[in-house]
Amino acid sequence: MYWMEFASRLSHAVTLCAWLMLARGSARSHWCCKADGSFAFTSAELRAWCSQPKLAITHHKTGTEMMSMALPVLNAQIDTSCHGLAAEKIGASFVGIDFEKPVGTPASHDKLKPLYVQAARPAAGTLVVHVRRHPVETSVSSYNYDLENQEWGWQNMTCPPSDKCDEILGNVANSSQSGVLASAGLPAFNFSAESWIEYLSALPEDEGLMADAVHMQKSLDNMVKVILTQGPWGPGTGRLGICERDFVNGELEDCEMAWRRVVKVFGFPPATVSSLAARVANTSCTQAEAGQKAQETHGTVDHANKTKASDQVVRLKQLDHAYLGGQLAKMTPVVACPLSERYAPPTPAVMRTSHANTLLPTTEIA
Repeated sequence: MYWMEFASRLSHAVTLCAWLMLARGSARSHWCCKADGSFAFTSAELRAWCSQPKLAITHHKTGTEMMSMALPVLNAQIDTSCHGLAAEKIGASFVGIDFEKPVGTPASHDKLKPLYVQAARPAAGTLVVHVRRHPVETSVSSYNYDLENQEWGWQNMTCPPSDKCDEILGNVANSSQSGVLASAGLPAFNFSAESWIEYLSALPEDEGLMADAVHMQKSLDNMVKVILTQGPWGPGTGRLGICERDFVNGELEDCEMAWRRVVKVFGFPPATVSSLAARVANTSCTQAEAGQKAQETHGTVDHANKTKASDQVVRLKQLDHAYLGGQLAKMTPVVACPLSERYAPPTPAVMRTSHANTLLPTTEIA
């Protein structure tokens, strides 16, 4: 009985596969059909995919740690699928794109920040996945991580004026001396005399949120520029823009569905998509035990206090309007990522009185 049922299913699968071959109008080589009726690659297709450039782009606070844990799993599958063939691994660009370098320039690395890897603009034909995040949420997340001293060692360092110091903190130093931070009454920041964490931890919450938003400005500008210049994005383009919230909202199954979208855009052989997405999810998603433990090596801010996070989002939106010229608000429709569940305020959002809120009065907004 069992063998008869198996034979019937196998016959159905082979028939379906043969029909699909005819529908596609192309003869297949000796790879044959899989029992589920799905196609494998032809030899030519596999060779072309293996050699195709692939790039994952994140920015500070948009899933860099998650992507750094996922890429070894994804690239191991490329090794397996492309065994014996010349293969292009998925490259990483964890701090956006360096638009000054010519296309094809090798990615740059930085000793101060282990994940400070930045690629040049991807060449035409590169398969690209770009992880994005709501600009206000990104800034609030950066503030809380910085304040808890949970970022890499650079934030505890003082350093003489240099290109690298200027790149990381120069905008805060300049703004606090003669820009919007100075206009708001924040003290001047001199990164050769005090570290970023020393400066930030001495500020009340309103001032700290603003200072970190200015600190994040270059990263957010880069995120917007990638969106506007590296498209088109969407089905059939080989380029996927995906929100960080798609990985962190909901259950493990939701995170796995987000990874399935990534795996498909990177063009993995169809028969590997489901199992590969599951392995990546279990390795990198915070809903999975292994992913949660791995990210603890970087440090995690307690997001269980949703009220505080959502209040900070509301507060920074108001500060952006009052002091920052609405820069975050202007970016938001371009990025097109809603707030995640961890940061979304209730409706109406009611600000709670706090001695730390010094730049704006306590208000209620719809």
